[in-house]
Amino acid sequence: MNKQDAERITIEYLKPVYGFALKRCRSLQDAEDLSQDIVLRIFTALLKREDIVDVQKYVWTIAHNCLTIMNRNEAERYYQEVIEYEEQEEKRLAEIEQKVIDYVCKLKKDELQQTLLELLFDGPEWQYERFIRQYIE
Repeated sequence: MNKQDAERITIEYLKPVYGFALKRCRSLQDAEDLSQDIVLRIFTALLKREDIVDVQKYVWTIAHNCLTIMNRNEAERYYQEVIEYEEQEEKRLAEIEQKVIDYVCKLKKDELQQTLLELLFDGPEWQYERFIRQYIE
């Protein structure tokens, strides 16, 4: 198809394509990006192809394909964000778990020392205190 016919057909579909994008996108910016992508693909396809029988069907096929590609890319971005969030949460939970383990180990160590002292040393209070100062502190 020659350039003038491709431009004419592309200009003819500018508003309908923009309306299509506005109905199917969440934001104005996404609609503008989608409509720009659709119009660009329509124009380049019209320039390259000579065998297009039904221009309207061809235009809307391109529009739906572009929408599908945009939705797929958006889903992939969202999925990647979820994966990154989950990885961050796993790291954070691992750090918390390690802190809890360290704290429990410290408590057990202190408790074990106290129990051992009570079992091993059954003397007067002053000897007990001297033993603690000399060997534990």
